[in-house]
Amino acid sequence: MDLGAFMQLVSAMDGNRDVGAMVPGDDAKDFRDGARYIPGEVTIARRNGERVTFDRNEHKWTMPDGTVLGGNKHW
Repeated sequence: MDLGAFMQLVSAMDGNRDVGAMVPGDDAKDFRDGARYIPGEVTIARRNGERVTFDRNEHKWTMPDGTVLGGNKHW
């Protein structure tokens, strides 16, 4: 089983939610969409109910305050 599939399974067992989840559903989706690593700041923000977007072409996340984490040159 690859990491993306494992993350989807764990997320499904936790209700595919983000707020308060051990593995936020959007983190699992990011792995499925090609992320190899998710910054802790992203997971914490999602657990707190904040909206974080993932650009799968650039492999970067945009935080609620506009800060960009990741990008092809960093991973």
